Amino acid sequence: MKIKKILTGILLFSMMLSLAWITSVYADSSVIKESVSVESKININKATADELMILKGIGPKIAEKIIDYRKNNPFVELEDLMQVKGIGPKIYKNIKGYIVVK
Repeated sequence: MKIKKILTGILLFSMMLSLAWITSVYADSSVIKESVSVESKININKATADELMILKGIGPKIAEKIIDYRKNNPFVELEDLMQVKGIGPKIYKNIKGYIVVK
């Protein structure tokens, strides 16, 4: 019985550590969004949802809207991105230096 309690305690402790680590990773996602380098510009005509979500202000919903929009309307100019519902001048201004149209 004593071993079972010890093992249960160890299991609970490791689960708590895992949860703390996961929480810290997601909390630091803003750091990732701010550290996209200019050399690795994202092609908005081909990027996956995960790649788009690296950009500051782009979450899963807007990433999917970008992908849906470009299926019928490939982006020709960077400014075309503002035709996607949810992307206004503020978000565009924050990401225009990190995106490219190819």
